[in-house]
Amino acid sequence: MKEDRIYEIIGRQLSGKTSPLETQELNTWLEENENNQIIFQSLQEYWHAENTQSRNKEVVLQRLYKRMEKSQEGIIKMHKKPVTNKRLIPKYLYRVAAILLVGTCLSWLAYTNLTNQHDESTVTEMVEKMVPFGQKSTIRLSDGSTVKLNAGSKLIYPRQFGESSREVQLEGEAFFNVEKDASRPFLVKSGEIITSVLGTSFNIKAHAEENLIEVALVTGKVKVSDNASSDDQFDYTLTPNEMFTYDKERHSIEKSDFNADEVLGWKNQTLFFENAGLKEMATVLQRWYGIQFIINNGDIITRKFSGKFENNRSLEYVLNVLSLNANFTYKIVDDAVIIEGKP
Repeated sequence: MKEDRIYEIIGRQLSGKTSPLETQELNTWLEENENNQIIFQSLQEYWHAENTQSRNKEVVLQRLYKRMEKSQEGIIKMHKKPVTNKRLIPKYLYRVAAILLVGTCLSWLAYTNLTNQHDESTVTEMVEKMVPFGQKSTIRLSDGSTVKLNAGSKLIYPRQFGESSREVQLEGEAFFNVEKDASRPFLVKSGEIITSVLGTSFNIKAHAEENLIEVALVTGKVKVSDNASSDDQFDYTLTPNEMFTYDKERHSIEKSDFNADEVLGWKNQTLFFENAGLKEMATVLQRWYGIQFIINNGDIITRKFSGKFENNRSLEYVLNVLSLNANFTYKIVDDAVIIEGKP
């Protein structure tokens, strides 16, 4: 396929203007090699992330140029992948960006016109699913992907995905099993990070009140990058059994292996603690059982515990085991567990 042709198709696809034939041509090009997939996935993920943050076409394009100018290796370097022809990449990206500018102008005019007319029929219907403490829920998305939400978590997603993107927002913890679609990367926005995939399974933990954001990959491959509103800029690619951890306070990043029981046990009704403090355990148990925890003696918060509870054990059973090992007493009053330290 001629370069001009694929540039035009990519620009039209990111602007939501491709025909069925053009979509087929794009998919054929994506299947030719992995570099094509990486370039397209990065451009599409970044374009939709920025375009969601701002309707100002100049701001979007300026940020795209800034990303491209970070290195002569452009997007490929972010993925730490070999480049077959590095000198072509900046020229390639700028040509696509020029096409995108036209698409953005058209999108802006259409958006303004539709807003003025108050045409609600063109507005994507969004669904917000909130799972209360003490419960879990599984959601099937319009593309066939499934999301299992842990207690105290919220997912916002379109009732029907569009032709050019699949994007959801997560607050809390969820396990994703994503259907493969090479022309529509799947984007998960969770706080300061964006996780983008083509088809894979992974876990994200991103509670607003907690300092750490974690992405753990089970199968396939994902890219974790900064949200446009974040002060930090980063792009990391994960392979199976790797976990990405972002510290919101320290602005630090760690990539490591992970314990599947500890990270994924919740979706199989298993509680797992590894050298966890009492405060951390109380936070987990509060979400799991939907009951408030009150720790009256601050001295016992630092006590540590390791253990595994399978088959969705009762609250009383878990508390009995924990109290014996962490040396505390407890009582349940109405909808609260009150914990006291032993002398």
